[in-house]
Amino acid sequence: MRVSKTLRSSSTLDSPATRGLHPAARERLGPKPFFWVQIPASLQTLVELTSDSYCNFFMKLPWYILSKGSFLHHLPLIGKSTAQSLGPIILVPDNIYRDLKSDNPNPKHLALLIHEETHRKRQKEMGYLSFAFRYLFNSNFRFQEELLAVKEAMKFLKKNHIEFDFDKNSKFLSSYVYLWPVSKEYAEKELKKVWDEI
Repeated sequence: MRVSKTLRSSSTLDSPATRGLHPAARERLGPKPFFWVQIPASLQTLVELTSDSYCNFFMKLPWYILSKGSFLHHLPLIGKSTAQSLGPIILVPDNIYRDLKSDNPNPKHLALLIHEETHRKRQKEMGYLSFAFRYLFNSNFRFQEELLAVKEAMKFLKKNHIEFDFDKNSKFLSSYVYLWPVSKEYAEKELKKVWDEI
């Protein structure tokens, strides 16, 4: 059975998400908490959601989303705690990859996937070499592209009432990972502006 486009969150059996279910279906759910999130259209085209119950689903990731495994995270600029969109490929840390393929993946990992998919689409539109050259050598372009990808992830987080950590993300966005494109203060100001505009 295919999962509906709108998914809800619940932590109890007697909740708005389960009250309309047939008693037998409610019994199958049992008391175990479960978590559903609203999947945006951009991610619905990215992954296929399938289900054999009202609360269990798993994601079938497309071929171009790969785990870094135990080797790739040792390569320069790749790292083991960050994700990258490199041309047509998206690399994610192995723990996040496994979570994305599990039942009820962490919504913040879904937001990360949306972020990287935005980069992937932009590279395809501009041409991989052209995008890579501008991203590496133009700090303003690099920062604006990150803001664009962050904005798409923010839409998902905000729609699902998930907080965005401005302090953590502004430190990250202004760090060596992005070749220090802007100050931490400026990054935080711009991130808050984007959040308010959504």
